[in-house]
Amino acid sequence: MDSTKRVVKAMLCENTGSHFLDSGFAYGRNWTRNQGRKFETEPATVLEITEGEISVTHNLYHFLLESVTYNPKLTKRFSDWARRQPANKGWLDLAKVWAERQWNKYYNDSESDGHPGIGGQPAVVNTYNSDDALSQTIQYVLYEDAYGQHILLQIHGGCDVRGGYTRPRVFDVSEDDYPSIFDNAKVGLICLNMNCQSLWYSDDAGYSFHFQGNYSEDSKCFEQYERVSTEDFELISSSMNGNDKPLSAGKVVIDEHGKPHCPICGIGEIVAGY
Repeated sequence: MDSTKRVVKAMLCENTGSHFLDSGFAYGRNWTRNQGRKFETEPATVLEITEGEISVTHNLYHFLLESVTYNPKLTKRFSDWARRQPANKGWLDLAKVWAERQWNKYYNDSESDGHPGIGGQPAVVNTYNSDDALSQTIQYVLYEDAYGQHILLQIHGGCDVRGGYTRPRVFDVSEDDYPSIFDNAKVGLICLNMNCQSLWYSDDAGYSFHFQGNYSEDSKCFEQYERVSTEDFELISSSMNGNDKPLSAGKVVIDEHGKPHCPICGIGEIVAGY
């Protein structure tokens, strides 16, 4: 875990260069903004709810620590091989060739057909191209060999998503990891009231949240609830015993600290996670 922390932090701060066509001169670049950040102390997930919008962001540093494990031996093998390749080859092209070579060797030596990607070929993923809740874009090539599944991971450190990626490092992935590297668009909302614990789930990075649990007249998709601030609606606490509900039930009340409260029980704070 210590080596994974060290490498992920180094990748987040890696100088990925600049280009005169890159809008980073005006808006800044990820790698420059990351200098000096104390990633360990930052929250794993940030939830922001206003009367008009729901926004959930998973901190990439924490997400990667939960979902992958750095493999120094395979990284060195890849780096040594890459140095012997033509200088005009980009990192993504090299990563794809390497992954195909490793997979072909495994495929020819194995009777197993449980390989990632369409038709068993290594899969290339860029999280920018689909729903994504991560704080930064990542790009990776997924492949399998005799020792398990791995990714050649790059972090987008630039401004324009078309360029500015780190050099690849190899990480191990496991089906037992939660969240997995494939869960970048999954978001959960839960009520912290122990007597309620209502849960909503999203697999599209928070564009829609579906209620999980026993159906009641107050349960529906989270985004369908009216959202009001305490300036417009007084938050009234109440016991969950009996049939009485606080007046705030049925609405998402945003308190004076910007924290949302559960529309089912009307009391508990809503927090986000994987």
